[in-house]
Amino acid sequence: MKQERKDKRAGLEEFSLFDNEERIASESEDMVGMLHQVVERLRLLSKAYRQSLHEQQRLVRLSDRNQLELHNANRRLAEQAEELTRLNDALHAEMGRRAELAEELQRQATMDDLTGTASRRHFFTLAETAVEHALRRREPLSVLLIDLDHFKQINDGYGHAGGDEVLQSFGALCREMLRRIDIVGRLGGEEFAVVLPGTALGAAEGAAERLLERVRATEVSVQGRGTLNFGISIGVAELQPGETTIEPVLARADAALYAAKAAGRGRVEVHGRKPRQAKAS
Repeated sequence: MKQERKDKRAGLEEFSLFDNEERIASESEDMVGMLHQVVERLRLLSKAYRQSLHEQQRLVRLSDRNQLELHNANRRLAEQAEELTRLNDALHAEMGRRAELAEELQRQATMDDLTGTASRRHFFTLAETAVEHALRRREPLSVLLIDLDHFKQINDGYGHAGGDEVLQSFGALCREMLRRIDIVGRLGGEEFAVVLPGTALGAAEGAAERLLERVRATEVSVQGRGTLNFGISIGVAELQPGETTIEPVLARADAALYAAKAAGRGRVEVHGRKPRQAKAS
């Protein structure tokens, strides 16, 4: 009986030992399962981290590319701005050059280069405008037609340089002696005309006499040739009622100029008046 109890006790103890091992094995398997879960989660976490890393790298590369493109775009904009500035400066320079050219062309078209007086065409344009103003305002208007005396002799004796000096000197005298509103033009060669707005015949004759006396007192220096004096003859005429253009006034002034030359030159003659005796020099 005792032996039987011992055997039974021993069987129970043997069973308890295996049961514990079984429990440990079961727990180990559970732990292994949990480790597998942890490993799987770590793998997922690692994968997510790697994806995040790749995304960050992609964003960094994209940012770098954007920065490079932005830098290149800014550089191109700076180059374009510099080019626009250069083109703008060139445009302004060209506009200035063209304005100067237009001014020079206008000057050449309206002014006689040698004497500084109006060119023939421009003189007639200004003269017709002056006649229109005189008619509209019912004011007088007179004309002087002037010829430099013996000009061919000046050219022959002093050369064309001497002739040019005389023409330049006479142009300067006209600008000095006449008013700003008076219109002085070189009609050709040594012939000049002056329109005197608001000036009746008597006042025009006085202006002509003063110009004549000023010319008589003038000496012209010619390089290498010394000095010379020159003279002028002047015909004077006034705009008449019913006349609407400058031509008939110039025609009468021309007739008076012809009378001044015929009477000995170096004098003023008024159209419609009998030529006077020449003044003693």
